[in-house]
Amino acid sequence: KKKEEEGVEGEVEKREEKEKEEGKGSALSVSLRSTVDLNCDVFVSYCWADKRIVTTLRETLETKGGLSCWMDDLVLTGGCSLFEEIDRGITNSKIFIACLSASYSNSINCRREIQLAMDRKKLVIPVLVSRSVSF
Repeated sequence: KKKEEEGVEGEVEKREEKEKEEGKGSALSVSLRSTVDLNCDVFVSYCWADKRIVTTLRETLETKGGLSCWMDDLVLTGGCSLFEEIDRGITNSKIFIACLSASYSNSINCRREIQLAMDRKKLVIPVLVSRSVSF
């Protein structure tokens, strides 16, 4: 468990550094939605390395499909427990979309998310966002 938490912290630090370099504020310190009683149609699970293409997918689901989507960069706030908020997002969503890529298959956290979705009996829809995927 400690390794998993260190992995998340490392990914968060890398993400914050990248956003600083790009001149953006930290996605973890800004909340665009309240996570209290947030029920969404779709939980979007992805590896941060695939964020650009996944963001396009989420925007399409919302604008053309009329679906509400839970994605970590929209709901996580500074000081929140990353795992608790992700667990809540999965639990409160109807559908779980796994955005599969090589990075996703190598991520302990992504595997944790998909396992939780299956444990919660969510409809899991795999979407390939990269051609080189192996599990």
